[in-house]
Amino acid sequence: MAQGSERLSDANLADESVRSKPTTLTPDGFLRAAIPAVTFGRIGAIRARIRTPGKNGASHTMPRFVILEHDHPLLHWDLMLEAGPVLRTWRLAAPPHPGEVIAATAMFDHRLLYLDYEGPLSGGRGRVVRWEYGTFTGQVQSEPPIIVHLQGEHLHGVLRLEQIEGDAWCASMEESGPEV
Repeated sequence: MAQGSERLSDANLADESVRSKPTTLTPDGFLRAAIPAVTFGRIGAIRARIRTPGKNGASHTMPRFVILEHDHPLLHWDLMLEAGPVLRTWRLAAPPHPGEVIAATAMFDHRLLYLDYEGPLSGGRGRVVRWEYGTFTGQVQSEPPIIVHLQGEHLHGVLRLEQIEGDAWCASMEESGPEV
């Protein structure tokens, strides 16, 4: 029997380790583990890059951010900040650059998988390409203004998000140089 395949039976369906894995049922009655879209090696490499020493030498993962270039319905950039189990999201009219104020719109929270995703979106909603990513410090759940320090591949500095009214926000960036 091939590795990752098990014959469908009442015994193995009762086994929690079999039920908890993403599987598909083949025509010949085998359960086959689903192949992940993103390899674990790539995710592990990304997580390893952002591990930082914590209290007493223990390591913890800093919250991450991503800015996705999104081509639907019109070209815009989605700023996503990790906030626990979700990504707080704002649609930006332009990519953030130091010294510029950008119109932003608060969006619904997104799933964490967008931190590592590039490609087409379901339902004909266009395509996203990662424009910038990295880690940040600061409180995303706090009351406006939201002020975070981004440490990205290209952007290094303080991002300030201020609520104007309702879902209308503005974003501004102050460059601080890369941290060592």
